[in-house]
Amino acid sequence: QQLLKNPIQHNMQIADAVESVSSSVVGISVISIDNQSTAFEMKDGMFIPYTDQEITTLGSGLIYSNNGYVITNTHVVKEADRIFVTLVGGQKFEAQLIGLDDLTDIALLKINSKELLPVSHLGNSNNLKIGEWVVALGNPLGLFDISYQPTATIGIISGLNIDFGIKDNSYVYKDMIQTDASINEGNSGGPLINIFGEVIG
Repeated sequence: QQLLKNPIQHNMQIADAVESVSSSVVGISVISIDNQSTAFEMKDGMFIPYTDQEITTLGSGLIYSNNGYVITNTHVVKEADRIFVTLVGGQKFEAQLIGLDDLTDIALLKINSKELLPVSHLGNSNNLKIGEWVVALGNPLGLFDISYQPTATIGIISGLNIDFGIKDNSYVYKDMIQTDASINEGNSGGPLINIFGEVIG
């Protein structure tokens, strides 16, 4: 009710929340070499078969600790031959895959930066309410590598404790937060935050 009385203050609170978390959001580029399938290229007027194809996948991540640990989704990095992490501002690092968990679709990466990296405050997802405003931050459609900053989309929490069961590749999506914030290819691995700038998903 108080927020409705002062919509300008509410808008500024959302903008401040986005600003406070944005510096800890990263863009992720994954290169995979597919040498199983055959493709053809035109060379000297002939179709020449080749097998090593470079496939690039895009995703998002969140800096988890200021010494370079980054969390993302397993499905973003699982088939990676090389993983690159781009920070706000455009600095790029090759990342090491530390570990991944198929069940929860969570992966941990490590980048080696000479500087301490920005970290966001983790909130408590147990205290969420349906109808609460939330913001998704990430790298939809690879825009992070163009603007060197995350894209923000706003919505509400549409549902809580959603259980999709076992999906492809044995991922288990249980106790999920449902939101109507716009999510596109490349958003995977990015944070969902509340209006206080806390990461809640």
